[in-house]
Amino acid sequence: MNMTVDVIIPVYRPDEKFNKLIKMLGMQTLLPSKILIANTVDQEDTCKKTEETVRVNLDNRDIPIEVHPINKPDYDHALTRQKMAGFSDSDAILFMTQDAVPKDRDLLKNLSDAIERGAGAAFARQEANEGAGITEKYTRLFNYGTESYERTAEDFSKFGIKTIFCSDTCMIYDRAVFEKLGGFDQKSMFAEDMTYAFKLLNNGGKLAYVAEASVFHSHDLTLKENFRRSRALGKNQAQHPEIYKKLSSEKEGMKYVKYIIKSLFKERKPLKIPYFLLSCGARYLGVLKGRQDK
Repeated sequence: MNMTVDVIIPVYRPDEKFNKLIKMLGMQTLLPSKILIANTVDQEDTCKKTEETVRVNLDNRDIPIEVHPINKPDYDHALTRQKMAGFSDSDAILFMTQDAVPKDRDLLKNLSDAIERGAGAAFARQEANEGAGITEKYTRLFNYGTESYERTAEDFSKFGIKTIFCSDTCMIYDRAVFEKLGGFDQKSMFAEDMTYAFKLLNNGGKLAYVAEASVFHSHDLTLKENFRRSRALGKNQAQHPEIYKKLSSEKEGMKYVKYIIKSLFKERKPLKIPYFLLSCGARYLGVLKGRQDK
């Protein structure tokens, strides 16, 4: 018997990618038991418009939909998702972002299979969107390979920070385990997924990467956007010294830089390297600034 899965999606001014996401959710071989939308509002009618958008694009009309308003000043990556998880009574909860589009109809089935095999959480592969820049394409390949794997606390010494690498862009959680461990119990604007993964593994759980479950999701970020996102990551690192003093990210960062430079030479795109290095500098400075923020 297939497990039940509720899909939770925080949204803000959803666009065409969100419409494609909803359409694909209605076509899954394992259908969502419920779709829960955390709708960040800055106008009175935004929530109603979002619900109408979901209903128009959802091919399967039998899937229940709930749209819950979140005031913009109250939105938080971790606590908003925690609040939405409280509305679920399914076997598993799948967090997605509004711009992650399932590649095929087996996304939920492949992710739920990992939970049935004993993983406490499992995340999907991310492939670059059509038209994405070459650096972004190779970034996705570096972070999301073609081979599935599982991680436990025994892997900390071998894989370091990569042991807890995961993403709520598309990640499923065993709801009973999530509740038992307290879920996302601290405010955070970034990396709440990796914080939870560390807690999961330290409590004897298992994290799975499911390469067969794939979504299209990528961003060609500006230097300013890279700095801002990395600053949020730095804040999370300062908030959790028990993780980042044990699992340093610098070594993995250098592996990433070398991989991208090598790939750009391979693709005969050496002129892309200076901007890539500038973006790496923006990220590094963002992390440092975030660690210093109070």
